Amino acid sequence: MSRLLPVEVVAIDDLQPDPLNPRRQVAERLEAVAMSLSRYGHVLPMFADTEGYLCSGHQRTEAARMLGATHVPVMRVPHGDHLLRGARLMLFNLATNDTPDRQALTNLFGDLNLADLSDRLGALPEVDPNDPDEWPCMNVEMEAVDAILDANPEVIVGGGADGFEGPRALARPPYSIEMPLVIDSDLRVISGRQRLIAAAILEKKEWPVVRIDYEADTLAVALNRLSMEYDLAGYESVLRASVWLNHNRRRNALGIGFIHWTRPGKWSKDFDITNPDDAAEWRAVHGGYVADLGAGHLIETGLLNEAGIRSVAFEPYVIDGAKNPKRDLTREIVGLFLDEISEGREFDSVFISAVLNQVPFEEDRFRLLSLAHAISAPHTATYITTQSRGASEWKYFQDGRRNSRQRDYDLRLPGPDDGTVISSIALGRVMVTKYHSADELRHLCLQLWREVEIESAGSSHFVKCTKPRPRNLKLVRKMIEHEFDLPWNDGTGLGMTDEAVAAFEKRLGVQIPPV
Repeated sequence: MSRLLPVEVVAIDDLQPDPLNPRRQVAERLEAVAMSLSRYGHVLPMFADTEGYLCSGHQRTEAARMLGATHVPVMRVPHGDHLLRGARLMLFNLATNDTPDRQALTNLFGDLNLADLSDRLGALPEVDPNDPDEWPCMNVEMEAVDAILDANPEVIVGGGADGFEGPRALARPPYSIEMPLVIDSDLRVISGRQRLIAAAILEKKEWPVVRIDYEADTLAVALNRLSMEYDLAGYESVLRASVWLNHNRRRNALGIGFIHWTRPGKWSKDFDITNPDDAAEWRAVHGGYVADLGAGHLIETGLLNEAGIRSVAFEPYVIDGAKNPKRDLTREIVGLFLDEISEGREFDSVFISAVLNQVPFEEDRFRLLSLAHAISAPHTATYITTQSRGASEWKYFQDGRRNSRQRDYDLRLPGPDDGTVISSIALGRVMVTKYHSADELRHLCLQLWREVEIESAGSSHFVKCTKPRPRNLKLVRKMIEHEFDLPWNDGTGLGMTDEAVAAFEKRLGVQIPPV
C-alpha cells in the first residue's frame, strides 16, 4: 500500500544541510537552480528528517535562500543513524534525476548547455518563491501506475530498463519513501521515468505525482539535467563506518586465507584445524603465536585457540550475532589485543584475511598493513588474502550484469578508488568492495616489507610479506590514530587512541610523538 506523505511548509532556518551529503555545489549551476525556482516554484518538495537534516533538496534550499525565501515545502522522514543517513542521501541523489545510476555518480551534468537553459528560463514569467500557492508540490496526489504507464509507452519495464534501482531501493524498507513523479495533464512524465519503472516493478497500484502544464520541455531539462557532482571525499566517514562484516556471514572452519600457505589451493573442507595432525602441519608453517587483524566474527581466532595455537584478535567492529557492532564488546576485544601488544611477545605470523577488500581507501589499506608491520619482529611473516579482479563479482560489475550472489534489489555503483564498487545501499549502509590487481598489492606491501610473494588462484590473491623494513614512528602514530578511532554508525569514533599509544610505546620501548 502506498503512503502519501504530507507536504509541510517549514521555515528554511529550521533545516540544515547534512554534512554527509556527497554532492559538491557549483556556483553557476546553483544560480540556474535559483532561476528555475523563480519560474516554476517548488515542483518537488524537500525531504528532511525529524531532526531537520536535509535528505533531498540541499541545492534547492540554498537556491531558495538566495531568492530571499523564508519557507520551503518539506516531506518529513524518520531520523536515522550515521550509516542510514549516508545511504539515504545517496539514494535520493540517484532517484531524483532521469538518468542511469552509474551516470549519476560520474557526470550527470554532461554536455548540458547552461547558457541556453538560462535563456529559456529567463524568458518565462517569475513567480513568488515564498508563496506556497505558487508551489506545485503543495498539490501532490496519488495516480494509478497503470494509467501513467499507458500514457508513456516509451517507458519499458524490465528487459533494458536502467536506473530504476535507486528509486526502487528508496521505496523499500528500511527507507519506504516514494518520491513523486512530475507529470502533465495527459499523464506524460516530465521527470521520474525511473521512479515509474520502480513503481511498476514493486507492483504499486498508485504513486504520488505532481502535475505541471507549463513549459514542460524546459522543466524537464531543469529537473533531470541540472544537478551537482558527486564528491565522495566528503563521504569518507560513511564509507569507513560500513566495513564491518554482516552478521549472517559465518563459517565453522578456517577460511582459505589461513590455509593457503599450508596447503596451497585447498579449501577448508580439505583441512581440519581440530585434527591434531592438521594442527601440527599448520603450526610448522605459521608457528604457535599469531595475530588475526580484522578478525570479523572471531571464528578463526576461536578455532586456532582451541587447537592450542595462541591467536590474538583485533576487530574494531565486533558483531557477535547482532545486526550492528557492539561498542562495549568491541572495546573489550580491542583492549585484550592491546594487552597482548603491551606484553611484547613476538608474533610468528600475522593474518589479514579477506579484510583489505572491504577497506574503502588506499590510505586506509596502508594503515591496516602498517598495523601488521608495527607488531612484526624480524622473523614474523604477514599473510594477506584479498579478492582479485578475476572475481566474478568484479567481472559482472564491469559488464553491467548481476550474478547469482547479488540481491536483485541491491545497487552496485562505482566506488572512490580504481577497482572499487559500492553496494549494500538498499540495506541501509554503503559498503565498498575493493578488487585488487597483483601489482597494486605488491606496490602497497613493498613500502613496508622487503620481500613480497604473491600467488593468485581463482578469485583471490594470497600474499606473504617477510623481512619488515625499519619502523617509522610517524607512520605508527598515524596508524594508531586511524585504526583505534575508526568511525562508527553513530558518527563517533572507537576512541581508543590513548590506550593504543601506551601499549605500542611499551612494546617498542620508545615514545611515539604526535604527528
